[in-house]
Amino acid sequence: TRYDNIDVSELEVLILDESDVLLDMGFEVTLTSILSRLPRMRRTGLFSATNTSGVKKLCVKSGMRNPVLVDVSVSAKQLKSSENNESEQQLAKKNQGQQATPSSLTNYYIISPLDEKLSRLLSFLRQHSQEKVIIF
Repeated sequence: TRYDNIDVSELEVLILDESDVLLDMGFEVTLTSILSRLPRMRRTGLFSATNTSGVKKLCVKSGMRNPVLVDVSVSAKQLKSSENNESEQQLAKKNQGQQATPSSLTNYYIISPLDEKLSRLLSFLRQHSQEKVIIF
């Protein structure tokens, strides 16, 4: 097959962004084929703006033994407006499943030459040592 000439024996991390979109576009067979050729001992990150059953199925197919779901949701307190007198419980029920980016989230990116990436990463981590960070 066309994948036979690619050596993935030392692959340690696999990241699939918008994995639900890949499935919706009909790439399930292709993804399953690729996943079957990858080393079993690896870290896999599947990212999606929505939580679909297809992504959960892909977790199993990708060999995840203990997948962890990270869900970013809006709390009832954040959704309450000053003019709205609904209770938190009513708001939570009404807005169940809505997701949004937390107002406290800050995104950064750095464009750098390959030979400077590690030093810039370490510098960034030092500058943000008191914060929670995810690096892509």
